[in-house]
Amino acid sequence: MDSLLSICLLISFAFVLPGSSYALPASVPQPVITQPFDELVTNYVRGTPKDFRYGGGQPTAVAGKLDGAVLLDNGATVYRGFGSEPFGECMCSPELCSNGLSICLWFQQTPDQREASRQYRPNTVFSTGVENVGELIQGSGVGLFLRSSGLMKAGLLLAMVRTPQKQFTADLPAYLFENSSAWHPVCITFKNDTGLKTYYKGQIRDWDEHGLDVTGALTITDRLIFGRPYQRADHYFYGTFDNFFMWTRELDSTQIDDIYQEAPTACEDCDPNAECVVAGEDTTCTCKAGFDGDGRSCQKQDEDVDDTEVDEATKCWLFEEEDSTPDVGETADWNDNGLLTGPGIQGRGVILNGRISWLNAGNFSEKCLSDPGLCASGLTVNYWIRYEGRGNYDNYIFSSGGRGAKNTGFCCWVLGTTMTCRLQKKDRRWQATTEILRGKWQMQTIIWTEEGLQIMIDGVKVGEDVTGRDRTVKKEEPTILAIGSANHYFGLTGRFDMDNLALWYKALTAEEVTAIYKDGVTCP
Repeated sequence: MDSLLSICLLISFAFVLPGSSYALPASVPQPVITQPFDELVTNYVRGTPKDFRYGGGQPTAVAGKLDGAVLLDNGATVYRGFGSEPFGECMCSPELCSNGLSICLWFQQTPDQREASRQYRPNTVFSTGVENVGELIQGSGVGLFLRSSGLMKAGLLLAMVRTPQKQFTADLPAYLFENSSAWHPVCITFKNDTGLKTYYKGQIRDWDEHGLDVTGALTITDRLIFGRPYQRADHYFYGTFDNFFMWTRELDSTQIDDIYQEAPTACEDCDPNAECVVAGEDTTCTCKAGFDGDGRSCQKQDEDVDDTEVDEATKCWLFEEEDSTPDVGETADWNDNGLLTGPGIQGRGVILNGRISWLNAGNFSEKCLSDPGLCASGLTVNYWIRYEGRGNYDNYIFSSGGRGAKNTGFCCWVLGTTMTCRLQKKDRRWQATTEILRGKWQMQTIIWTEEGLQIMIDGVKVGEDVTGRDRTVKKEEPTILAIGSANHYFGLTGRFDMDNLALWYKALTAEEVTAIYKDGVTCP
């Protein structure tokens, strides 16, 4: 195997195509494949640098994110190259990648192109034999698929790696692609012992560490194909490709971020808490007042506030490290399959993928959070969240119960972009709703007293229920606090990033919420 990889690396230097003005940063090793898409290669000579060719017709040359780019028009043209020469067996048989596999590319699909390609599902961005279609021969390899309809959320980008023993899937949320003409910088990495990871704009977004057991997957091709799958004459991708890179090793998160940071800045790269300034050919992102960072990533500053003092929180989860969660009850443990931490609003935050990662934050039996009738001074839950959402079902933010008709507790969930919070005592229920944004950090505060339930976003009240309704509930169970899942059914998970979750067994005032928004929480 080592000799195979050595041969691949030796050949790769000859295969790097000229003409690209984008240079990889010094921290990133030489890729095995560099394909800038700025030459419309029509000749096909196997075993030479022109091993890539177009099929179905001449594509359209267009301006790209980094260099010239190529538009593949919904199946009229595809772009293909052979895998065994000079790429090596690693790409088509990922289990042979002893040092791992990494792929980075930029692609673009306008809303009109997306609508035109909806007859094909999924749209195949690229594939080396793996297919996202159940009735076909289960080929091994690596692929990237943009869903256009079906049970999975429309627009969701799915990465897949299949070996003879395992199938790994990791994805990126639909809202990034639904109504955007932006260039999408996507990287995926794979290694047998660390699994499959997806990155967007240099940051890790999803991780399938263990995969699912499969049998019968075969290496069915030695080709890398852009714009359509290997086994079908449909499932086309309609859109534009810019630079494509592949390495026969697993790049680390710093190297992935360096690749993104080296690319020219566009307004679409600016953080939601940054302003974009265009001066001639130069574009810069600058963090807004109250935020620090390079403009592509902005974090909230600590601020001096007035004399309002906020009591120390009853419980806190700061998420700086996933294994440092404090014990808040009988248990406090992550369901650790797919758990990630990444940049938060202040320091690190936790990334929940809406599939298999959620937090059991402890047992609150006979306590205020699980039985709000015990909350003599009220109850407050406060956290920062960047909501993404997954699928057409309830994405749970947190739950200590209260959703059904048979148990007490407090919970919030999101369907689409509508967030609902419900608190249930043994004799009464309150429920409030509001609309929330996707992809932007917000501080959400949910406060309850016997006078009502209210939702605040960034210190502003946006929803409330001051009347409630009579209910009769006879039991408290279940009593754990689940973050990123319903506490009664762990198939109802939520996709979002969260930072600085805090709980008070009292109702905070509006002035105290404003102080927390500006200056953060004080934890025990």
